[in-house]
Amino acid sequence: MVLQLCTGHYMYIESASQINATTAILEGPWMTTDNPECTLVFYYHMNGRNIGGLNVKANEVGIAGSVPLWSVNGKDNATVNLWQQAIVDVGQRSLFRIEFEGVAGDGYQGDLALDDIEWNSNCGIKKLCRDDQYNCKAPQCIPKYLNCNFYKDCPSGCDENYCGM
Repeated sequence: MVLQLCTGHYMYIESASQINATTAILEGPWMTTDNPECTLVFYYHMNGRNIGGLNVKANEVGIAGSVPLWSVNGKDNATVNLWQQAIVDVGQRSLFRIEFEGVAGDGYQGDLALDDIEWNSNCGIKKLCRDDQYNCKAPQCIPKYLNCNFYKDCPSGCDENYCGM
């Protein structure tokens, strides 16, 4: 059951007007964990016959590509129409971030939502950036006030993307 708190946010994508296999990726902040039994817990909801799937991956510094950790096929959940809990074994990792990848199917009937994303209490998560810093796509932090200042402070320039939207 979803926690049903009065605060917080949820995320969703829909396959309406999407091209088959189009993806939406939600990236977490760069962090480390020192516990080999670290798990990520979240709730997901899939509805409609045209949702492709949901994948959870770890993007680790020094490893090419992302490491698959968990996945569910949309066709297996097309008619469930319930919030379901997922528990993902993350393990001990050096500098990494979690990626949630939603995949659209081959039509317009499909919705996918995420809610209540949490780490188990003994993960020992340490974020790379403080709360007053902006997390660049490269494992680097800059002061938040430099985000959207009309100058590319991150190596990738990502601190100037989506400004004014």
